[in-house]
Amino acid sequence: MKDLILSLSDNRQDSWADIDGKLHLDTQQDCDSFAWRRRGNITKFTFSRKFDTCDEHDYIIEVSMIYVSIYVT
Repeated sequence: MKDLILSLSDNRQDSWADIDGKLHLDTQQDCDSFAWRRRGNITKFTFSRKFDTCDEHDYIIEVSMIYVSIYVT
């Protein structure tokens, strides 16, 4: 399972992918305060979320973990 943010134009939603890579919108939307900025061909985005959402489809964020996000338009 992968914990994802699905971004379609200005619509960003908490999502997850199953073992086959099929995307699902998370019924428990735990991410908010989405913001993005584009400068040239670089797009940066931010969002807020609790470290532990008690959602089976969300990873528990720990201080020692490193996250990499790839945003493709």
